[in-house]
Amino acid sequence: MNRFLASVAASFLIAGIGVSSATAVSGASSRIQPAKSKVTCNKTSACFDAVNSGTGSGLEGDDQYGGSAAGYGVVGTSLDGIGVYGAGENNGGVEGFSIDGFGVQGGSSSGNGVAGIASSGNGLYGQTASGYGVYGTASAGFPGAFISTGTDTDSALVALADSPYSFPFYAVNEVDGGYFYVDVSGDGYFSGGVYTQQSPMVEQRARDGGSTGTFTAQSTRATLEDTGTARMTDGEAAVRFDPAYARLLDFSHGYQVFLTPDGDTRGLYVAQKFEGGFMVREIERGRSSLYFDYRVVGHPYGATAQRLPHLAFRPPALPKLLRPLSKPSR
Repeated sequence: MNRFLASVAASFLIAGIGVSSATAVSGASSRIQPAKSKVTCNKTSACFDAVNSGTGSGLEGDDQYGGSAAGYGVVGTSLDGIGVYGAGENNGGVEGFSIDGFGVQGGSSSGNGVAGIASSGNGLYGQTASGYGVYGTASAGFPGAFISTGTDTDSALVALADSPYSFPFYAVNEVDGGYFYVDVSGDGYFSGGVYTQQSPMVEQRARDGGSTGTFTAQSTRATLEDTGTARMTDGEAAVRFDPAYARLLDFSHGYQVFLTPDGDTRGLYVAQKFEGGFMVREIERGRSSLYFDYRVVGHPYGATAQRLPHLAFRPPALPKLLRPLSKPSR
């Protein structure tokens, strides 16, 4: 009897172990991923080719792990060529979409993270409804570089605004607040100074419809001028500044007045100067009545008081041109 009970107990124990083992294996199999298969070949064409004659994708890769160390849906590597290449007959060769991250992301330790090459179309095209069509950042290099290597007269950078309300170009330094922009009329605005190594030239329109180049006057210090015509009566005249002009002057630096009489006189001189204007009299207590022209040269408010300041032009270093890889043959 004891032998029978021991035999039955042993049978139940073995069965229990079998059930337990089966359960453990079943639970583990739901977490075990199939081994990654690798296709190895030595051909001049692709090792793997997927053709879909329907409306679906020819090849799809998904990564469904949601952790911080998530993998990639598709990985392409190459020793000397291009890791991933996409071509489209009538649509995009490569399309990337993301809800919160990057639709398409490319990285490189020394070469080009993303290269776009086109024979007649756009090498890179970016479009957005409210953000930036193309956005680039750099911690030590240049966020964007546009270099023309052709022999024609095409520009390296073209800024086009297809709207009567948008500015075609706007550049700003968010740290110091400096900015430059071009408005809808083509006028350029600088928050800082404008420096040039040549004499500025202005295209001046002529009455006959032509145009001629003219040069601007140069000065040893910052100045703000105004001209006008006034009348002297009985050898004396009071000239008042235009309030719009006077509010722009720094009178602590003084101002100069140059007089030109428009008639016969013994001579004119500036008798007194005020912040609101100046007095003019005829010399030797003359009593002439005539018109005269004047030119006032003042110092702009807020401008530097330096005279012939020393300048050393140091343009920023040019970016290193990284040649993108050529398009692979198909």
